[in-house]
Amino acid sequence: MIRHLNFKMIMQRLMWISIWFVGFAGGAPAGDGEIVERIVAVVNDDIITYLEVQKEMAPYEAQIKAVGYDPEKEQQ
Repeated sequence: MIRHLNFKMIMQRLMWISIWFVGFAGGAPAGDGEIVERIVAVVNDDIITYLEVQKEMAPYEAQIKAVGYDPEKEQQ
């Protein structure tokens, strides 16, 4: 029963996402598209965007740069 409900919820979400995507993509000419935001994760039905991740990571990136690591070490 639970497996069936989970499958049904997933299929409903996929359907709505597909409808939204088709409606959104159909509204703009193909050559004029520009990515202004992207989804990087979905956690417990919450969407995490790229800009949210960048905002949260900014203080840590500043600390790493202040320490003076070489570029290879910064990437780690």
